[in-house]
Amino acid sequence: MRPPQLPAIAPLSELLKIRTLQMLLAALILTVTMVITLSVLNAKIKKLALTMSNYTDFTALVREYNSSEKDHEDEFKQGIGTTTVLKQIEDMLSELSLKDRLLSIKSLGDKSERQYVSETAQLRLKDLSLNEVVNILYAVRGYKTAILIKSFKLKRGFSDQDKFEVSMELASVKNASGTFQPLINSEK
Repeated sequence: MRPPQLPAIAPLSELLKIRTLQMLLAALILTVTMVITLSVLNAKIKKLALTMSNYTDFTALVREYNSSEKDHEDEFKQGIGTTTVLKQIEDMLSELSLKDRLLSIKSLGDKSERQYVSETAQLRLKDLSLNEVVNILYAVRGYKTAILIKSFKLKRGFSDQDKFEVSMELASVKNASGTFQPLINSEK
């Protein structure tokens, strides 16, 4: 019997070439994997930086809102004295230079509920641009005295579709002594 014959072994130089190719292929795969991982990591870092920037801006806005809210609370606690809601509205329209657009303003009277008195007025303005409507709404919200919007109607003008007519009911709420009292508990 003959001894089993061993398979032919490739020459050493061929084995080294195959081994070198395997190492280069492994290095290439590792490099591609690292590049992809680093690009994904870089995108995540940019997104995190943007989120942190947005968070910083948001917290600054929250602080600004809270400080202005406290300022308004202080003004509300001082009260609005004997100034009527009609006078307050006229002053506000003068500050906005919209007195010439006033169609009508009339008092709807006082309404008493428990310890509160609500003084309501109806206001109608004409030929307002959308920007002026927004300015009025911001002015009512940020006015130095407590004015609340009870109803608001906005109609397009017939002759000019870019102009609007605004009709709104505004109210001033006072307690029986004549000073403004917040309707909600402002203690935190």
